[in-house]
Formats: sequence, C-alpha cells, structure tokens
Amino acid sequence: MSVTAFLRKVRQQPDAPPPAEAPSVAAEPTPASSATSIRETIDLLELDLSAMIREVAAAAASVRGGASASAEALAAIRARTESLAAKSQDAKRDADQVAGATVELAQSASEIDQQVRVAVRSPTTPARRRKPPTAASMALRPHRPKSAKS
Repeated sequence: MSVTAFLRKVRQQPDAPPPAEAPSVAAEPTPASSATSIRETIDLLELDLSAMIREVAAAAASVRGGASASAEALAAIRARTESLAAKSQDAKRDADQVAGATVELAQSASEIDQQVRVAVRSPTTPARRRKPPTAASMALRPHRPKSAKS
C-alpha cells in the first residue's frame, strides 16, 4: 500500500457512516490486530519513504552530472571567448597598421602627383620635343646602312 492509498483510506473512513446493524463487539478492534495493522502501515510507509529517498538520490546525481557538464561547457566557452578576444585585438591592430600605411601611401601618391604636375608646367624644365635634324647633327651621326628587305 502506498502512502497516497493509505491517506485515501484514512480520509474515506470518517466520511462513511457507521453501520447501524453491526454489533458493537465486532466493530471494536482487538489490541493485537490494531498493533499489527499499525506495524504494517509503518512498514509500508518505510518502504515508500525508502523508494522516494532512492528517487531523490538518483535525481540529485543527475542534477550533479548536469551541473558538472554545464560547468565544463562554460569553461570551454570562456576559453574560446578569450581566444576570440585576443584574435580580435590582433585583427584591430593589423587593420590600424593597414589604415596607417594606406594614409601614408595616399600622401606619397599626392606628393608625387604634385611633383609631376610642377615638373610638367615648369619653364626651367628642358623641352623634350625633338627638333628636326640639322645638317651638322646629321654629319655627326654614324652612317648605318639600311638593311635590305627581302
């Protein structure tokens, strides 16, 4: 008999009216049968409590295992997060270096562009235009025979 069944039985007894035709001698339990009934009830309660204790112990072990697994998972997540943070800092540093190098490159390109523009417009720069050859310059050139084309 489980605890709940016992409690139902106890609850039902006060609600039930006593039988009118029953002799009073039969309704009174003997002290021996009353003691036996109490012992059986206590034994059943002990069995039910033992089963409940085992279930609680099993549940506690399950919770302990789950908590341990959660702690391990959190430790792994923490380690990965720290690694990711370090890599993020490295990437930021590298991006800052690339940005700085890009700015320097842009400045250099601008300076070169300005120098080229100044050099092209400057009147002191010698002209690079070819002048037509003069007779004197033609005389100074070595003579190269033209190759015969076949």
